[in-house]
Amino acid sequence: MDQASARCGACRRAGRSERAARAAGDCGMTAVARAAAATPLAPTAGWIACGDGEDTLLTLPARIHGIAAHAVLDSGATRAVLDAGFAARHGLSGVREHRVTALTGEIPASLTQPLDIQVGGMGLPETPALILDLRPIARATRAPIDLVLGHEFFLRSAIDIDPDRGALRFLDNGSENIKHWLPVVQMSDGHFCTTIALKDGLQTDAIIDLGSLAPLYISPDLAIEYDLFKGIRRGSNASTGVEGVAISQLGRLPKLQLADAVFHDVPFAVPPVWCFAAPVVLGLPLLMRFRCYLDFGRRRMQMIPASGLERPFGRDRSGLSVIHVGEQLRVVHVARDSPAARAGLNVGDGIIAINDETINLSSANRRNLGKQPPGTRYVLSILGKGDRELVLEEYY
Repeated sequence: MDQASARCGACRRAGRSERAARAAGDCGMTAVARAAAATPLAPTAGWIACGDGEDTLLTLPARIHGIAAHAVLDSGATRAVLDAGFAARHGLSGVREHRVTALTGEIPASLTQPLDIQVGGMGLPETPALILDLRPIARATRAPIDLVLGHEFFLRSAIDIDPDRGALRFLDNGSENIKHWLPVVQMSDGHFCTTIALKDGLQTDAIIDLGSLAPLYISPDLAIEYDLFKGIRRGSNASTGVEGVAISQLGRLPKLQLADAVFHDVPFAVPPVWCFAAPVVLGLPLLMRFRCYLDFGRRRMQMIPASGLERPFGRDRSGLSVIHVGEQLRVVHVARDSPAARAGLNVGDGIIAINDETINLSSANRRNLGKQPPGTRYVLSILGKGDRELVLEEYY
C-alpha cells in the first residue's frame, strides 16, 4: 500500500484525519484566517467569460509580461504551468530544475523566474511557473493552452464560477452574505479537498480539480478496498496528462453525495497507479453542476445547484480514445469488447473523416463522438485502411 492509501486507511480507522479536523472546526486554519473567514464576500470585478465546463476546460484570456496568452483554470494544479512552446517563442526560460508530481507519476520540469501574469482585472505579479509541454493536453481537450492557472490564482482571490453564465468573477471582502460554507482542507501534497460520500456511505477527501474532464478519478487501493467494480462491467479509456497517457478502468457508481446533492449512475475512472495524498479527484463534470464559490485562502467553498444539476452524466459508448494530430484523429486506446474493438479499430489508426466530414481542430465531429445515444452509427475513414462502421452501445 502506498503512502496515500495508508494515510486514507489511517483516517478511516484510527487517526485524526483532515475530515476530523474539519468537524472540530479548525480546518488547519490560523486564528487570523478564521477571523477572515467570518467576513462575507462581494464582487470586485465584472464577469469574465470562461465557458460552462461542458466537455471542455474552463478557459480565459491572460497576459504574461503583456503578451496575450490562452489560460485554463486548474484548481488541481499546485503551481502555475507555462507551455514549453510559448516559453521558447517569447524567451522565457527556466532557471532551476523542479520535480512535478502528477496523477500517475513524477516528471522533471524547470521553474521560471517570477512572471507578471494578468487575468481579467487581477494581477499575479512575481509568479514563477513550471515549464512543461502542454501540447498533449491541448490536443486531448481541444483547447489552445499557453498557461495553466494553479493555486496561486485561487489563493489570490475568492472566485465565483457560474456555469449558467459561462463566466467567473473575482470576490473580495464586502457586503455579499454567503452562508453555509463547506470546509476545505489542504492535503500534505498541497491539494485542496472537500468531502464526498461514495458507495455504502463511505466518506472520503476528494481533490477539487477544475482541470479534470473526468467526473471522478478513484485510487486503485480505494477501488479494491471497497470493491467498486463488484457486479458491474468494466470499460477502459486513455487519459492524457503532463506525465503522458494512462489507461484507466471505467465503471459507474450507483450513488454519490456531494454537498447536499445526491447523484446516481456516476462514471468513474481508476488509473493504474496513484500519486496523490487524497484517494479521489473530483472533476469538472461534477463541479460544474454547481455554481462554485471557491475561497481557498480561507479554506472554504460554497456550491449552489446550477441548471444542469440533474442532467444525466455523459459517458463513452464507443471504447475509442483519440487525440488530435494534424488533420486526423490518432487512436491511442481501444477498450476490450467495445464497439470500437468490434469495428476493427486498432491503436495507431488515423481517422481522417467521420461520416465523410474531414477532421479539423474545431470540427463538431470530434465533440462527444462516443457520448451519443446507443445505436448511433458512424462511418470512420481510416488512413490507408478504408472505412469502418462504429455503432455505439452501453458496453460497460
